[in-house]
Amino acid sequence: LGQGLAKSSIHINAIFMKLLSGIALRNETMLTSTLSGYSNADKIIKGIIQMEWEYRYPRKISEYAKLCGMSPGMYSVAFKKATGKTPQKFIEDVKIRNACELLTSTTLTISLVAESSGFRDPLYFSRVFSRNIGMSPTEYRNRRTRGEDALGMDGIE
Repeated sequence: LGQGLAKSSIHINAIFMKLLSGIALRNETMLTSTLSGYSNADKIIKGIIQMEWEYRYPRKISEYAKLCGMSPGMYSVAFKKATGKTPQKFIEDVKIRNACELLTSTTLTISLVAESSGFRDPLYFSRVFSRNIGMSPTEYRNRRTRGEDALGMDGIE
């Protein structure tokens, strides 16, 4: 049993790393071109990449601001101007995007998907997921398993 759990853990970690690497590269490329004329682009991109890697245990916004050499207020305003989202909403979207990937590609329980996506409370995760995707995590998984399009991810980039 212990060896099986270890193998599952390694497999899940590999999925996370693949997912995160792809997201970070996609976002950096997209953001670099989108924000090319923006004066704080390099700082915002640095913060976004850090958020993508740390979504399970995100820092306080003031810590991201400090990392990027900005005050928290200036960082939040610049972040929203550059991305159209607050830093908090961006982190939430990263967590939900990860949860969608896990729901589609694993058989983890909803509780483990929640925990693996950075949510400490599975009930709170279900509420946030439903609010963002328009259906419960279970319904999302069932639709994807049946090959149906789960259309709720329009606002999650």
